[in-house]
Amino acid sequence: MGLFNIAGTGGDGNMRAGVHTRKIVNPSWGTKLTGTTGKMTFGLLSASDETPEDIGGRGEAVAGRSKLFTIGRATYGLKESDYIGALVVDTEHAGRFNRVIGSDLSLRFTRRQQMSATVLSSRTGVSGEPQKDGVAAQASYNFSDRKYLFLWQVEHYDKEFQMDTGFYNRTGFTAGWAYTAVNFYPKDTSKAWLKRAFPFFWTKQGRDLIQDGRDRFY
Repeated sequence: MGLFNIAGTGGDGNMRAGVHTRKIVNPSWGTKLTGTTGKMTFGLLSASDETPEDIGGRGEAVAGRSKLFTIGRATYGLKESDYIGALVVDTEHAGRFNRVIGSDLSLRFTRRQQMSATVLSSRTGVSGEPQKDGVAAQASYNFSDRKYLFLWQVEHYDKEFQMDTGFYNRTGFTAGWAYTAVNFYPKDTSKAWLKRAFPFFWTKQGRDLIQDGRDRFY
């Protein structure tokens, strides 16, 4: 279901899916409801985690306190594998909350071309402290056929973005990367020992918004 993923992990910075059920470490109970009506598919998950991660290092304030997860997901089919989706996530843990709403889109223009985009907005608060808001967004495109492969992605994470159900390595940066490859095949692949050669070029450019630094890779 796009943003909802029960097993995947994030890349160097990006979050490939917004919800990973592995974040619910030791559930004492849980409920799940899924269904389909027409072009709409929906899911609702609620669970209580007895030994959750201590986000923010609050120590004794969260000792022995369960964390409640509530997750809602809906997608609307446009055509074939194309869809537009919405996601709502709420976690509550010993006076701290993390709430995220978001939307994503996946379109396959042709058999060889596909693009996707995601926007997430978070609000996090702890009792007695100011609330923090942040946004994360990404857009990607790929073209692939027997001869050529082209991929690109741009992404942005506010430094105050927080999503308890996601895996990601850092916040406070804007980056983009591109990968291009050309495939060469022998005339008779059944007899040749070399099946394929593919020279490629990969570049990544980014800016660290916290330290005002730049990432460059070629």
